Amino acid sequence: MPQDRDFTEEEVRHYRHGFYASLSFLDAQVGLVLDALEEGGHAEDTVVVFTADHGFHIGEHGLWGKTTNFELDARVPLIVADPRRPAGHGQRTGALAELVDLYPTLASLAGFADSLPGNLEGHDLSPVIDDPAASVKEAAFTQHQQPFYGPASNWQAWGRSVRTERWRYTEWRAIEDGELLARELYDHETDPRETRNLADEAKLAEILAEHAALLESQFATP
Repeated sequence: MPQDRDFTEEEVRHYRHGFYASLSFLDAQVGLVLDALEEGGHAEDTVVVFTADHGFHIGEHGLWGKTTNFELDARVPLIVADPRRPAGHGQRTGALAELVDLYPTLASLAGFADSLPGNLEGHDLSPVIDDPAASVKEAAFTQHQQPFYGPASNWQAWGRSVRTERWRYTEWRAIEDGELLARELYDHETDPRETRNLADEAKLAEILAEHAALLESQFATP
């Protein structure tokens, strides 16, 4: 829920300690699952996926919790390990991915790619699993209403965001009539923490227009 006052330094330390402690606990549980796969003789015939439903803020941008269009919130952990495809084991990739990609990816790894319906929004990420330098999509999308908490009757705007290899672009539009209220553009090459909104930079007008078109293609403007 939205905070009604600034947290004290002691509270901030306490909250961050709890957050990192929960991560350590979860990491230990993942280890138990992987150990059980080994002990049960299934480590070599099991595709392992680790992911989450959202990111989290622990004070960045003055925010605590989830439900924003910033990178820290939109980005989630995604680890896919197929024992038959060792080339990518332990490797990181800069390829874009979305959670809607999991279904076609797992279907492909299981050998069912040919039977998938043709109207899926997700992409098969198996080429990236084979080669972490590969890429299968140009953009990833996020959207949140504002304010997030409370009944729909309180919603004032939709925030819709597109992430490309270098840029994150976000538009805020009024719920009632789709009026453009605000824009955000962040350069992840020079500002990965998204601290400088470049949407009003004249020299980036073409970049902004390209990303606005990507948003339009994904979310039709009301």
